[in-house]
Amino acid sequence: MLRMLICHLREILLMKNSMNLFKIIFTKTFALITGYKFIIPDYSKGERVTIEIPGNLYSKRNDYTSYAHMLIEDFHNSIMPVLRINDNSKFEVRINPQNSEVEESIKEAISSDGRSLNLNDAVCDFVREATQQIFYYGSASYEIIQDEDGMELVRINPWSVVKISDSFFQIINRVIAKKIKIKPKVINLSGDKIFYVSMPKKLSSSKRLHRMLGRLVKISDPILPKFALESLELDEGIEFDQKQFWALREIQILRMTKKLGWNGRGISSDKLLEYYNIYKLLQFHKAKALIREAIFIELNRVFKNIYDIDMVISGLPTSNRIDELISKMKNGNIAFADIVNEVLPQNNA
Repeated sequence: MLRMLICHLREILLMKNSMNLFKIIFTKTFALITGYKFIIPDYSKGERVTIEIPGNLYSKRNDYTSYAHMLIEDFHNSIMPVLRINDNSKFEVRINPQNSEVEESIKEAISSDGRSLNLNDAVCDFVREATQQIFYYGSASYEIIQDEDGMELVRINPWSVVKISDSFFQIINRVIAKKIKIKPKVINLSGDKIFYVSMPKKLSSSKRLHRMLGRLVKISDPILPKFALESLELDEGIEFDQKQFWALREIQILRMTKKLGWNGRGISSDKLLEYYNIYKLLQFHKAKALIREAIFIELNRVFKNIYDIDMVISGLPTSNRIDELISKMKNGNIAFADIVNEVLPQNNA
C-alpha cells in the first residue's frame, strides 16, 4: 500500500516539480497520511542524501552458512581475475575517448578501500563487492555523490532501497527509525544519482535466490537428520543408511543450484559423466558472465551520463560466447580440453 501511494504521489510531484509551494503541501500531506516524512533531496550540495544503516539492524538479515556460504564465496572469489596475483590475465578496461584524468576519477570513485593500483584493478574489486551484495541482499545499491573534488559511489543498504518501475526510494521504516533514533522517512532518490543492479532474471529473482540460499543452509547443516540422531541417543537401533542420506543430499544441492551451474565444490563430481561436469562448468561461467555484464552495463550507464565516455571491457568470456561453446559441445564440434583451456585461465577459477 505504501509503495503504491509513493508511486502515485511521485507522478503528481513530477508534473508540478517547479512549484515549491506544491512540494511543501505534498510532503506535509504525505506525512499526515502515512506518518513518514517525505524527503525530496537537494543533490546540488554534493553531500550524501541517503541514510547509512548497518545491516545487523534488520531482523531479516541473512547469516548464510555451510553450502550457502560456499556458493556465495565461490562466485565472489572467481567472478573476476585477481590481478595482483594473476599477472597473465588478459582482462582489460578501456575508456573511449581516452582521458587519463577521467580514468583516475573513475578509479577513485569505485575503489572502496582506496588500494586499487589502476582502473583494471578497481573494476575487478568493485564487481566482486557488488556480486557479494547481490547474493546476500538480492541487489547492489550505491549513491552517486558528486562535488568539486570528483565523484564517489557510496554503498546503500539494499534492504532500505525500493525500486518502483524506474523510481527509487530509501524507506526508513518505523522499526529501523527507532533503532537509529530518527523519524520514519521516505527519501525520493533520483535515478541519475543511483547505481542499482539486481540478479539477472535469466538466473533468478531476488526472492527465489533468497529462498534457495535458505534451503541450502537448512539442508546442509545437519550431519544426520534429527530422528537418526535421537535414535542413536536413545539406543533404539533404527536402521539408517548414512551414505545414502549424504548422496541424496548432494543430489538435492545440485538440483537447487542447477541454474547457477555450481558444482558444490566437487560434490558428486566423481559420480557424474565428464560431459555433464564440463556442461556444469560452462553453466557456472555463464552465470558469472551474466552477473558481470549486468554490473558492467550499469557502470557504463553511470559514467556515460557523468563523463560522456564508453567503458570497454575485454579479456573475459561473455555469456553469448559461452552459449556458443555449449552449442558446439552438444553437437560434438569441440573437444572438452579446448573448452577448459578457453574458459578457465581467463577467469582464474
